[in-house]
Amino acid sequence: MKGTNRSSLSSLFFQIVTCGYFFFCYRIIYSKKGSVPPQSESKFIVFLSCLLQLFEFCPLCTEPATAEVSSVCGTLIHVTQKCLTCSYARVWRSQPYIKKIPAGNLLLSAAILYSGSMVSQTLRMLKIMKIQCFSRQTYHKHQRNYLIPIIVQMWKEEQAKLVERLSNLEGGIVLSGDGRSDSPGHSAKYGAFTVIEQRTNKVLDVQLVQVSYPSSGP
Repeated sequence: MKGTNRSSLSSLFFQIVTCGYFFFCYRIIYSKKGSVPPQSESKFIVFLSCLLQLFEFCPLCTEPATAEVSSVCGTLIHVTQKCLTCSYARVWRSQPYIKKIPAGNLLLSAAILYSGSMVSQTLRMLKIMKIQCFSRQTYHKHQRNYLIPIIVQMWKEEQAKLVERLSNLEGGIVLSGDGRSDSPGHSAKYGAFTVIEQRTNKVLDVQLVQVSYPSSGP
């Protein structure tokens, strides 16, 4: 597959799965008219010095104020601003939460997984650029608790729709199956077995099965 096609497919897959995840789990949060879900918003790299310039003055009395980074959680930053004149204070955050999870953290984990990127290289690149990010352990937690389950869920939903559609196919269905465990000359304990409907060219099921080799002895 060409690189451009692979990139576009990865982007489409990312949009489909993340949109499905946010809609299924947290659709109530972004039900207001005109609100933009976090996966559809544009994101930017902002330098800390430039960010703190936005908090130099009080939004109420316009007098000088103090600002400091109060906490950092992966890609999320909290800035505490205090006015020196009217005692106004607030805590600003750089991104929305999805329940108790910073949206940017979850979306970055999803982008790494669904684009096929290596998490170690991605996190190392961000570290070299001094871009705040989460740990590898957090990535695997997101993958285990949120990203993989939504893929399985959406696959099962799509599979159920496909089976229902094929059950009404005129003339019945034509199934074929094939298994692949490893490249020729190698041996693997497990392999993937795929079942396809021949006329529509749709994959009905994919199963991970244990490979059994015939004994060479008597």
